[in-house]
Amino acid sequence: MDKIRACILGKSLKTRSGYFTLLGILLVALALRLTTARFDYLLEVDPWYHYKIAEIFLKTGEYPMYEYYSRYPFGEPIASPPGLYYMPVYIYKAISFTGISFFRTFQLLPAIFGSLSVVPLYLLAKELYNRKIGFLAALLFALSPAGIERSLAGFYRGDVFMLFAMLFAFYFFVYSIEKNPRVSPLAALFLFFGSLAWQGWFFALAILTAAFCLAIIENYFKNGNSSRLIISYAVCIFGLLLVYSFNSYFYRYETYTYLGEMLFTLKVVLFSFLILAVLDIANRKYLKEHKRAKVALPLVFLFAIILFGYSTGYFETLGQKISYAVNVGTVKTIGLMEIPFEPWNIGITEQRKVGIEYLAYIYNILIFIFPLGFLFLLRQKFSFKTIFSLIFVLSSLLLLIFQIRFTFIVSPAVCLLAALPLYCLSIQKNWKRYISLILIFLLIFTNACAATKFSSSAQPLVTSDLYEGLTWIRKNTPEDSIILSWWDYTGPILAVADRKTVTHTAPSGIVESTALAFRTSNETQALEIIKSMNEDFVLRDMKVDYILLDFRIYSLWSKILILEPYVNRPLKVENKDLFQSMLHNMYTKQKLENFKLVFSNRDVRIYEPIYNYTRIIEIETKRYYSKNEEVKIKIKTKSNELENVILKINVTDPQKNLIFTKEEPIERTSQRDMFFTLLGNTTKGTCTILAELYSPQMKKMHSMKRNFIVIN
Repeated sequence: MDKIRACILGKSLKTRSGYFTLLGILLVALALRLTTARFDYLLEVDPWYHYKIAEIFLKTGEYPMYEYYSRYPFGEPIASPPGLYYMPVYIYKAISFTGISFFRTFQLLPAIFGSLSVVPLYLLAKELYNRKIGFLAALLFALSPAGIERSLAGFYRGDVFMLFAMLFAFYFFVYSIEKNPRVSPLAALFLFFGSLAWQGWFFALAILTAAFCLAIIENYFKNGNSSRLIISYAVCIFGLLLVYSFNSYFYRYETYTYLGEMLFTLKVVLFSFLILAVLDIANRKYLKEHKRAKVALPLVFLFAIILFGYSTGYFETLGQKISYAVNVGTVKTIGLMEIPFEPWNIGITEQRKVGIEYLAYIYNILIFIFPLGFLFLLRQKFSFKTIFSLIFVLSSLLLLIFQIRFTFIVSPAVCLLAALPLYCLSIQKNWKRYISLILIFLLIFTNACAATKFSSSAQPLVTSDLYEGLTWIRKNTPEDSIILSWWDYTGPILAVADRKTVTHTAPSGIVESTALAFRTSNETQALEIIKSMNEDFVLRDMKVDYILLDFRIYSLWSKILILEPYVNRPLKVENKDLFQSMLHNMYTKQKLENFKLVFSNRDVRIYEPIYNYTRIIEIETKRYYSKNEEVKIKIKTKSNELENVILKINVTDPQKNLIFTKEEPIERTSQRDMFFTLLGNTTKGTCTILAELYSPQMKKMHSMKRNFIVIN
């Protein structure tokens, strides 16, 4: 039992002071991350969407592989790993006896796991260096705005859980190689846990692979034994390979996605080869001691340069071509017309490029300290620990060239690097020691002030006014109502208003159509655009019952203005004046003929479009059927017209052969069920239900599709 405790907590924590020190750091980290628990709302956009999916899972007891709440009526496959939803549901079931709500459990989990991450970071730094560096790294991470940003209470995203698991996996990986290979299954277990929480698990794979390859080469130069290294790496990778074995159930990635993951791993390996080969070549003493290195290392260096350039140029182009081809194929399959555009142009903050100003803001004083950590690393004797340290920090810093969201994943490496020069200051002697301690205190105090200001100033996307508007929708609109708003309000609409929406948490072609409706100065034209979302205007057959907007959407005019939507009809919107736009007229509550204001408060406006045509509201059927099974189709329609219309149903098999058809008149508001039995010779695959409405003069008015799958 003592050996297990020593492995997990480290021998240094056997002392009472070690326990209390780490506990104090943990409590500080938790206090900073719980500041946003004062809100009754989640932070940002995606957490609301994840909450809705987890709530469905909790209520039904069945993991939802597909959801029909967003991007109505097509819906979306659940792309996030299942652990993101299993974890809050089962943790809540375990602690529900305390009376805590599921919402509160969901809200607190990021702060708890984000705070607990200081423990594996301490253990990793202690194993690589010593306990003082471990405590300094853990404290800096607890006080780092970058480490706090995505682990605040209510910021429920997968990367906070992956970071927690990844740091523990790295610790057990290093421990298994340096001390006891029997703990390597713990590394595999944590890697598997992390991979079930975030798709970015291949970052951990890249670091482990790069460290393994370079350590093997290092052992070759020294004529060392690599058996323990090979065993530990193989066991750790087994935890990640389990993800691929669950591909058909848990993950729905296309081939080009796997290519991108493997390409990133290759880049990290080659990038590490370049850096370490340069260091080895520069170390003439090392070359003299190991004769094999005289020839092998220059060749490795040259090989790495060629492959790194080749992978960066050719493979990225190839990956883009494959991605484009797959996306175009998807477009043709489901009948959507998407437009390629840069997502950061329409307000995705986390996907912006990293700038020096943002680095100074998010890392604060650490941005001036952590580069000095490289000087400490270069003075270390080459060993597996040195190799792993360099791989860990260099691979992490490589992420900074992509998006600002990765500053959170990079923060442990930055804190570890910053802890190294602080440790050097702390071991000074005589009068230099006192000056050094004062300097360390001032640096940590400055970082603590920045962290306090950062956490206390965090605000949720959903304001009290918006929450009031969403609550009104839930209480005062029909359950089958469809809501239109700007795309990043999708999550709150699903979770708070409990209504479906034509948008999704990721921007898509519908964003351009929304912008077009807001930009026009012609009210009739705006209604036509919104109505056309139900028909073939943008190759979508949707419907919109209510429109929600607030000042935040109003302030996005500059982004709305730059979107140039693709449309099938020759419809031009030339207006570029905000004060002549429908967005302005709606927000300022101008009197409108085709839009009825049904709710408003200090900030939120909710309108109901006044349609004058018959439309299909919904088609319901099971997702999967077997041969010889009876198919049930439920169709809902709604009309403001007096005359009857004709409803025509056609069902085709995967080869587009007609297997069922029916035609009958409907009244103004109608709901009907239709039944037919699948024949035994029906081909397995996707069948299509096409519902079409015609006027008495047989003029097509509206249509909607729904698919189901014949499985056996």
